[in-house]
Amino acid sequence: SRQDLFYPFKNLGLIILEDPANECYKSDMTPKYDTPALARNIASIYNCPVLYSTRVADIKNYFYVKKEIYELKPGKTQKRPAIKIIDMVQEIKKDNFSPLSYALKDAIKEFTEKNQKILIFSSRLGYSSILTCRNCGLVGTCPKCSLPMKFYKTPEAILVCHRCSESKKAPSFCPNCNSSEIRATGIPGSQKLQEEINRIFINSAEKPEILILDSAMIKNPKAEKEIMSKLGGPRPAILIATQMIFSHRYDYNFDLIGIPQTDALMNMPDFKSEENLLYQFEKLLDFQPEKIIMQTYNPENNVLNTAVSGDYDNFYDKELEIRKMLWYPPFVRLIKISFSHIDKSKASYESRILAEKLKMVLVQRKLENKVKMLGPSSGFIEKECGRYIYNIIFKIVPAQKPDEILQFVPNYWSIDIDPRSIL
Repeated sequence: SRQDLFYPFKNLGLIILEDPANECYKSDMTPKYDTPALARNIASIYNCPVLYSTRVADIKNYFYVKKEIYELKPGKTQKRPAIKIIDMVQEIKKDNFSPLSYALKDAIKEFTEKNQKILIFSSRLGYSSILTCRNCGLVGTCPKCSLPMKFYKTPEAILVCHRCSESKKAPSFCPNCNSSEIRATGIPGSQKLQEEINRIFINSAEKPEILILDSAMIKNPKAEKEIMSKLGGPRPAILIATQMIFSHRYDYNFDLIGIPQTDALMNMPDFKSEENLLYQFEKLLDFQPEKIIMQTYNPENNVLNTAVSGDYDNFYDKELEIRKMLWYPPFVRLIKISFSHIDKSKASYESRILAEKLKMVLVQRKLENKVKMLGPSSGFIEKECGRYIYNIIFKIVPAQKPDEILQFVPNYWSIDIDPRSIL
């Protein structure tokens, strides 16, 4: 009953199937594995039709609909809540340096007074994303990874790396200049948002239940169940949650949803980042909120306007034009090969040698118009768990067989075909 868009294969339509991941394609962009035919075979065995369904089509399936590989049958239209976008630049001009805008604070007070449920959707764990020295600029970085360690306010302040799980006590003085001007900055996490919401009710006689649901605070299913059970209590409740909340989106409703760091949800240098934001936003709509408040430093962003209007067709059409021009799926396939080593110079040298070898292969086999090679370049996270990572990315037309290139890649390289991310 909560499915709004249905994508049945032609002449089929009742059993719901998950979208097959990492499909292969023929030269005419139809799936290499004839999924409709496979579905018919399964349906004939069980004497039932087949239906592929999704809440919101991704760009790949939208492209299939336009190519008439899939058939679009819209279902019941879901009423969109009142959606308000807050420009955080204007908040700073009003001397509001809190991660919560005045509008969101007022809405939290209003819905709390009416004993309604509130969800604050957090994009980060812990208290803050960076611990830095204001005197010399030193950032607390993981010794094993090239990433800032996340700052947590537990009974004892600690720094944690989310890549290798390295943790250590947060210093009170800068280890570089011995300054006491060491502060938690960056994108606020769940603990920081909880602290800010507590300040809203600091003078209130009756405070709401302020809960946190994220993987750092919740270690087992029992603890998660206890947190969610408190939402049904007599007191007004405010839940600060990360993506863990999506597993409960068909079981609970929230009257108000606040998204304090909308920009942090889509500012990854990946071609799918804006598309992924829309998926997360549509999942939030499953909580059937009365009102949504989104905070951003770029209110004119086309993705935010798409989320407000629900006009995905216009956004997808423009996105497809860009992807076709820049050689991105669904018009090509992506392959990422990676090499890692504890010695940075060794990793860099190895990747350069293989890149030159593969360039010669593309020239000798006359594949320059069918395959584009990017790199070698260090990974988005250059060092992880003590090893330096270098990547080479291939963009391959669907008609080209990957084996013709991958056979020249040494077996100690990692190969990821149709990767979820190219970072």
